[in-house]
Amino acid sequence: MHAVHIHQSAITSYLNGRIDFQYDGFETVARLTSTPDIPGATPSSGYKTWADVAAAAKANPGGIKVGATLGSTSQFMWLLLEDLTGVTFSYVPYDGTAERVTALLSGAIDLGSVNIASNRALLEAGEVIGLGIAAADRSKFLPDLPTMKEQGVDLEYSLVRGIMAPKGTPKEVVDLWASIFQAAAEDPGLLAEMEAKGTDVEFVGPEGFREWADKTYAAYEKVAIKIGMYKK
Repeated sequence: MHAVHIHQSAITSYLNGRIDFQYDGFETVARLTSTPDIPGATPSSGYKTWADVAAAAKANPGGIKVGATLGSTSQFMWLLLEDLTGVTFSYVPYDGTAERVTALLSGAIDLGSVNIASNRALLEAGEVIGLGIAAADRSKFLPDLPTMKEQGVDLEYSLVRGIMAPKGTPKEVVDLWASIFQAAAEDPGLLAEMEAKGTDVEFVGPEGFREWADKTYAAYEKVAIKIGMYKK
């Protein structure tokens, strides 16, 4: 079996026209890891919670500058936030995570997405203020950081990595490989290594992975159509 490692950039790249395939072009095998996004600000911004941001954004629509790689997963978290809450942001384009974080720390932008795997030291030192974690539960690494749901925003947004197989791969082959990846995902050594990196291991099998992929695609497609990125 020729396996493909995948995350949501397959959706965003499809919606912005860079590629002509997404999850439905493959058989889902296993969802393996999850890195939740954290909307972040700096202490100088004056924002300490999502409520602070929401109030400022409603008072000054489009007045808050957000760093993002336009059309990528880093922008879609903010697009989903806009759709869920009715606020609007102004987007400042950057090529990657390092540039966005540098811009955030320098004050060139007001908000940027960060995560524990890449930015844990900044969050623990208070150089970046986490406004909420877009996960179902609080992180054990930052237990005092509330989830977005705790703050009234029904948002879960993580970079989810998984394994896909070519379309039409027999179910018994998919199930075999799913069982292999499940065993790996339960290995204590691997779990310890991933925990040290701040990345959650969350095995989900073929059916659950497909359900998640379809739901995620629908949510992304909705906001892409809303901003005119994708014309169905």
